[in-house]
Amino acid sequence: MAVRIDTTPPDIPAPLTITEGEVAWFVEFHTVDPEISTYRYKFGRPADTRCDQPADYRLALIPFIPLPKANRPYLFCAIAYDAAQNAGTPIEALLP
Repeated sequence: MAVRIDTTPPDIPAPLTITEGEVAWFVEFHTVDPEISTYRYKFGRPADTRCDQPADYRLALIPFIPLPKANRPYLFCAIAYDAAQNAGTPIEALLP
């Protein structure tokens, strides 16, 4: 039996989109199996949120999340993972 172990991160950019609405931003997590199969994300006040710190990331269990503008500004962070759970490059977006 031959086994192939994938240890390389995703080789395509994460197809994540952020759309601005009147009362919220909508972040959509798009997948392209097997290269982009899951995401982890976090958000918070820019002064308190660091995308390069692994703490507080959550698994994206639904394909989108709303971020209400009433609580802005946000620093939004996301990491895309391939089917083998190799992490891609962190995505960082400032939502004013």
